[in-house]
Amino acid sequence: MKVEQKVLKMLKELIDGKYDEMEFSYDFPVLMGELENEGYIHILDDMPEICGFYNKYPDRNEEKRLNVKYFDDDEIKEEAKKLYDKLIRL
Repeated sequence: MKVEQKVLKMLKELIDGKYDEMEFSYDFPVLMGELENEGYIHILDDMPEICGFYNKYPDRNEEKRLNVKYFDDDEIKEEAKKLYDKLIRL
């Protein structure tokens, strides 16, 4: 399976609730490191940071204090859905 197909599969599984969010936040950036498709790389540019700021139970007060954005389960899925929709149009 090509890396691009693996990327789409992993995103779709996350969106559909078949991939654990915490595991995704670790696995996806590693898979992205294998990408050579410039279109995919450009669209997924923010995903490593989103994965890095995944937090199952984010402290919204800490977000404000540190001026950062954490992504909970629903938010990481929302971001994945946006990117998935862009990628399937390539």
